[in-house]
Amino acid sequence: MATLLAIGCGGSPPAGSSDAGSLLTDAGAFQTAQGYCSSSPTLSGGNLVGTWTIVGACAISTGAPENCTNATVSLSLTAQGTVTFDADQTGAIDVTVAISEDSGLAANCSSGGSCASLQSDLTAGTNGAASATCSTSTTDATRCTCEETYAPYVLQGAGSYTLVRSNYLSSSALSLQGGFLVAGNTLRLDGLGFETTEFDLIGQR
Repeated sequence: MATLLAIGCGGSPPAGSSDAGSLLTDAGAFQTAQGYCSSSPTLSGGNLVGTWTIVGACAISTGAPENCTNATVSLSLTAQGTVTFDADQTGAIDVTVAISEDSGLAANCSSGGSCASLQSDLTAGTNGAASATCSTSTTDATRCTCEETYAPYVLQGAGSYTLVRSNYLSSSALSLQGGFLVAGNTLRLDGLGFETTEFDLIGQR
């Protein structure tokens, strides 16, 4: 029911972007679309060279699971590690992303039509949740409230990267492909997706 994949996405230019460093408060500021991704939506490139310490990730879109109408999804993610980009267009990545999700789902979204079977479905398959707990909603007996935690998603690798455009990089060695923004000492880097949620890594150097 869940899938992790590499993605690339972009954004539209804002009016009058400011130095991203002035937007930083703590890692929590990057966890939702109300944080850094919302304040600095333009993936306008910049000087990537350096070692970036990943301080968070921000979700930029969240949708309902497939074939499950009227679902509600709240994603929580944290990220830590480093990404290095060298001037000779080689680099390295060692980043771990921790993902958890709170969902409100109709019981008939499951194979067995119950919250118990929905809990089983959410942990099934290669990309299923590491653990899931589903219970009947306290306000609607036809719906389930579920909490899911996924195994940490680890990106590790070293090798070359290509600047496809001045604001878009591609690297199979680093498992990255997408737009980027460097503003001051802050990097916003496209690269990951979780089910119907896209999110960006945020780093500082």
